[in-house]
Amino acid sequence: MDEYKRSAFRRRAEQVIFDTVRRVLSQQRASEHVKKVQDRYPSLPPDALADILIRHAVRKTIVSGATSGVVVTALETLVAVPVPEASHKVASALAALGTASADLSYTTGVQMQLVLDVAHLYNAPYDADDEGDVWIILKAALGIKGTAKAGSLGRFIFTEAARKQFRRLLRTHGLRRGLQQFVARVAGPRVARYLAEKYLLRLIWVANIGIGAVFNRYVTSAVGKWAKVRAKTRASLFQQIDALKGQIDEPASLVLPLIYWVGTADDRLTDNVLTLYAQAAKRFGLTEDSEKRIATLIADRDDLYEVLTERLRAVSNKEARRLLFETAVTTAAVDLDDKDDYHRCLEDLSKVLDVRYSRKDLQQAIEHLSA
Repeated sequence: MDEYKRSAFRRRAEQVIFDTVRRVLSQQRASEHVKKVQDRYPSLPPDALADILIRHAVRKTIVSGATSGVVVTALETLVAVPVPEASHKVASALAALGTASADLSYTTGVQMQLVLDVAHLYNAPYDADDEGDVWIILKAALGIKGTAKAGSLGRFIFTEAARKQFRRLLRTHGLRRGLQQFVARVAGPRVARYLAEKYLLRLIWVANIGIGAVFNRYVTSAVGKWAKVRAKTRASLFQQIDALKGQIDEPASLVLPLIYWVGTADDRLTDNVLTLYAQAAKRFGLTEDSEKRIATLIADRDDLYEVLTERLRAVSNKEARRLLFETAVTTAAVDLDDKDDYHRCLEDLSKVLDVRYSRKDLQQAIEHLSA
């Protein structure tokens, strides 16, 4: 298959994934689920309500896992006789695989809707009609946390020089396309491994029911926890951006370079940082020309840090300086990793912006996102 055909096939595959995911998601259901728990527990904070939504989703997938376990056990029983018919073997194997696949399809749908629900709860909803948001939802539902180096899978991005590779991505592909390619590389192997783990475990046929339920409980709980992190990160970032819009002119020209600089402070590039940058750019509602102009500034200026710090020092509004620094802290916390590199970067920026900072601020931001 030549390169053109491979590219066309990949684009078609990505479009099929996008269309399939979009059909599963429902904004109306998300609003209804959130309203239901808010009405029932009006005094509980968002974190507690999010845990309730997660428990509801876990219960659904536990039932699905146990039910498919019953079916697979029954099918395996058919071939447990001393000399089973060959046709019984084939039929049972195909039916068992179909049952496991149906369970995977159902549970993944529940998990994607959970990601949507939790985001609504934190007033940072995803747009199910936006291609970038759909990929984020799919990644979260597949348990792709994005904290590993983005180049560790297929070496899509070479992380030895994170800032250089971030710039190359801005110049050649654009972040949205780059993120889609990253997910396309990961999604297939992740689904295959998930199904293989689930199906191979069920070779222990006596334990099918318990294994199906426990496996779904574990996976859905993990997805729910990561959905909370994603939603709280989005909520924090969006609040900071919206507040900055009323404080200074063209805040995007400061925020986007700031995310780039802080997010690559440890000289590695993660999917979380790329996603945060893309979400910020989208939240500003930039025109294509404006987004390209800022991307060019980041990609082409070797003295970007000097230019950025000079612009930051020129911000006279004290509240704007505080908000800009909060954005930097959110970026440093996005991987839930309290690293010395992030701390030193924030310490330098605190002096530039003339705001107070201690390592405890970064630790508290991480605790807030992971609570």
